[in-house]
Amino acid sequence: MVQLNPADSTLTIQSVGRTGISGGEAKATLTQRVTYSRPTFMNTSPPAALTSCPAITAGGSSNLTGSATVYNGIIPDFTTVTSASPGFISGAMATGTLSGSGWPATLTVADATNLSTGSVIQVGAQTYRVTGEPAINTLTVVPANALNLPPLGTSLTGSLNLIPIAVRGTAFATGTSTNGKPIYRLPIGDPTSIYINDTLYITLQGVTYGVAVTGKGFTGGDLTQGYTDVTLGPAGAGANTYNPLTGALLLANSIPAPTSFQLASAASGTPLRRYVPSAMSAGSIVGVASGVVPSSAWGGSSTQSPAAIAGNSNVSCGDELFAQLFNNYTKTQYHNLVAPANRLSSPSAQPLNNDIYWLGPSSFPSTQSYSISNGGLCGTGILIVNGNLNLNGTGNVDLGSNSCTSKGSAGGTQGFNGILYVIGNMSSQGNTVIRGAVIVEGSPSPSVATKLSGGMNITYDPAPMIASAKNLSPLNFSNRAGTWSQQ
Repeated sequence: MVQLNPADSTLTIQSVGRTGISGGEAKATLTQRVTYSRPTFMNTSPPAALTSCPAITAGGSSNLTGSATVYNGIIPDFTTVTSASPGFISGAMATGTLSGSGWPATLTVADATNLSTGSVIQVGAQTYRVTGEPAINTLTVVPANALNLPPLGTSLTGSLNLIPIAVRGTAFATGTSTNGKPIYRLPIGDPTSIYINDTLYITLQGVTYGVAVTGKGFTGGDLTQGYTDVTLGPAGAGANTYNPLTGALLLANSIPAPTSFQLASAASGTPLRRYVPSAMSAGSIVGVASGVVPSSAWGGSSTQSPAAIAGNSNVSCGDELFAQLFNNYTKTQYHNLVAPANRLSSPSAQPLNNDIYWLGPSSFPSTQSYSISNGGLCGTGILIVNGNLNLNGTGNVDLGSNSCTSKGSAGGTQGFNGILYVIGNMSSQGNTVIRGAVIVEGSPSPSVATKLSGGMNITYDPAPMIASAKNLSPLNFSNRAGTWSQQ
């Protein structure tokens, strides 16, 4: 027998054992409360701000922005530390060890919803690792690098930044790749936000290096024991530096590969970051059959930064694209995780609320077509559209009416924030603002180009993905101390 206790995130489990018959029967009842939680992981890895299996045509004033070497791998102002115990680093904490000497410190934050054990954070200029969640909006932390303790008097309150992908151990050689390159296993905190053939950047002693991902996984099924397997040297367009405003190529093959010694010297807590182009297509982009798309070829007055890439082999199609994006989840598995209230038969004017959603029938591919007009899509979430989508602008959250409107209200999110995945074809017009990523799988027959016109603005941003993608994390269970009883 199981009783769910959402208020304190526990399950009450009861087991009844019987022996004997009738009047001579003996019975024992064991009861235990178990704490459950979903770890905060990205669980999704968009290859670009806009990823399309079909070709992409662009016009109007579309603006697509990914992330290149200018991104430092840190999400700023993720939340705020409102109080801490102690409030400042003591002499013992600055010179001692992580066991004792005042560690761990306890932080009270404005919102710990999207932080969990294993998260790597920054407060001020110092980096810490979360070791526990003793209470709601309360975290225990230790320095991420035991050899680099924060100095005496360092404040433990203020703005809290999140490092989604952080080194957590020393890299070591583990074999060779199919082309004979050595493979190194690099322990990282969250491998769910990268994909095979991804390019990762790491800055060591002021120099930015690149590596190419050949694998990822977890040790013993524990997500806090994640790792990525890499070869030394960035792949594809990730090896190049681009103008951050126009996406124009500045220096070909300008990102160097680290040595094995340099990679192994990366301190625990060091940020890694992904190379995320502005757009990628398995087909052509604006008349360019394959390769890096120059800014001059981008239609109308549209801009892209960093480069857009046509004919890219990193873009899978069909079910493989979905699996690549969502850590090998199938569409059926994703649909089964969506709450019934979030399985939509038609576009909803209500804001998406940090959750996962499915628009369309449960069977796929669907021949349905949907039109979302200005004010019909807003809020934060992951939305799968099982069919074709004609997107005529996004809305803003109106807190008073709990709806998507053209004006919104103070404190309401603007545009759509998160991931929009279209299983069919997509065209966009109107004033569309998306922070996160858009993925278009396309219909296998007939293949129709992804069309951008009007003001299509997509800015890759991992922050809004985290809140919703957490709903794809596996549940973790642990016994709650002092709750076992026998009757």
